[in-house]
Amino acid sequence: MSEEYIFLSQRKDGKGAHFIMNIAEFLLSKFYKLNIYYHSNYKICTGDKLEKCMYFIPIIQNSIPHEKYKISSIKYYEGCRGPSAFFCENTEQDIISYFKKNFKNQFYEIIKKESEIRNFNLPWNNNKNIICINIRLEDIVENNPITKSCCNVSNRKDYDGKGSFNYVKNLIENKNYTKYNREESDKKSLDTQVPIDPQKLIHFIEKFQKEYPEKEIYIITYCKIIPEWLDKIVKKYKIHIFNKNNEDYDLWLMIHSDILVLSKSTYSNIAGIYHQGSQVYYPYWGTNASLGLGSKYDKSEWIGYV
Repeated sequence: MSEEYIFLSQRKDGKGAHFIMNIAEFLLSKFYKLNIYYHSNYKICTGDKLEKCMYFIPIIQNSIPHEKYKISSIKYYEGCRGPSAFFCENTEQDIISYFKKNFKNQFYEIIKKESEIRNFNLPWNNNKNIICINIRLEDIVENNPITKSCCNVSNRKDYDGKGSFNYVKNLIENKNYTKYNREESDKKSLDTQVPIDPQKLIHFIEKFQKEYPEKEIYIITYCKIIPEWLDKIVKKYKIHIFNKNNEDYDLWLMIHSDILVLSKSTYSNIAGIYHQGSQVYYPYWGTNASLGLGSKYDKSEWIGYV
């Protein structure tokens, strides 16, 4: 590695955090015409090898394997938000629209072939009639058999993330992300992953059933234990819920909805970035601001909500 290069970042985290970092690093490598490498023996916190995760396959196919982890030779911001913020500052473009214009179609064709190998079939006939809402429960429900309590944060509640969102957005717009401070961001508002508040969920359901009575609503969450409050909502509004599948399949469902509502979750952002429908709703929190959303560079047409 005598040349300038980028090496896909690693951290003790799941697919979502890795994807947010790695898609930005991929885009940086293409923008600056640099080789990109990945650690061929690396496993994320779930035990999955990166190249086995369906939505990373297009990135891996454009990268060079290396047996040992290296630090990228070029300097960009660290952390989950860093590579995206660096991309937005230096290209003056948001991650979502830049990816859509330059790579989304070819990435989708790659994962589509992989979905056929995995026999991923959609439970509906017409994508245009589908609304998916990701509510993020997998590490929120205590003693969830899927996570085995390894990430239990059941005390976390939804919050108004505009403070951290605006903090990060303003840093990027003024090209001052070098001054980013997590403690300062948290003073503005929380900047962490949480499930959608039940009242927000009800608001979306009532809104969509009024505006699109012909569409079906699917709640997507990776959790075998359904809380009583959620079971009541599903029955009251006569909607669908998928909660016992695998992470890659659940993303496949969300990608093929017409309208997609993301939670404060980097995992759900994967579905948003690959989304094949017409509308994406995203929550305000610092991580989403690092993608360039809501900034003067934003051309994504995504819709923000508190």
